[in-house]
Amino acid sequence: MTSSNLKIIACLIMLIDHIGVLLFPQYFLLRIIGRLAFPIFAFLIVEGYFHTKDLKKYFIRLGLFAMLSEVPFDRAFNHAWLEFGSQNVFFTLFIGLIAIAIYDKYARKSLVIAVVGTMLCVMLNALVRGDYSMIGVLVILGFYHYRNQQIKILLWLLIINGIYVALQVSNLDQLTLRASAQLFELLALPIIFVYNGKKGLRLKYLFYIFYPTHLLILYTITLMN
Repeated sequence: MTSSNLKIIACLIMLIDHIGVLLFPQYFLLRIIGRLAFPIFAFLIVEGYFHTKDLKKYFIRLGLFAMLSEVPFDRAFNHAWLEFGSQNVFFTLFIGLIAIAIYDKYARKSLVIAVVGTMLCVMLNALVRGDYSMIGVLVILGFYHYRNQQIKILLWLLIINGIYVALQVSNLDQLTLRASAQLFELLALPIIFVYNGKKGLRLKYLFYIFYPTHLLILYTITLMN
């Protein structure tokens, strides 16, 4: 399984998820399938960090598409031109990349600075209401810290998603499928674990272009309905 294979799979799963949100909200199975997309993107962000030839360009690219994708995201999900109640997934990936860069730079000099810096990034994503909130950045950090350690990343995702579900259940006073849906994120791991470390096809900009484009198409379809 190459990185390009993973990108294609993640984009298709994300498309299924967003079709479920925007066109067929009554079919919650589509949302459950969609839980598998983000862990794959988080994994690819970490791999991108280790393999990029120019980290600055990587940051610029993520930040630029975070801004470019915000209007399509807000039109699709909020029917507004700009809505600051939630931000698209590129913001989460961008902040997650900042978190691992901070830890990587300061861990050997001062573990305190490294940990505080990454935790500030976790809280920042919640503050700006980035997609997946704190969990999003924590998932990215997990793939960074436990790179090539399958059992540890499994336990990490189980713990943080378990805590999230527990908080959801405590708010609802009952365990529901919707409350526990985040746990299905773990089903992405068997796909990720067969990654062979190879790049595969040259699809560097696939996700960057696909993300805002598919949102605009789905939004247009909702207007037609």
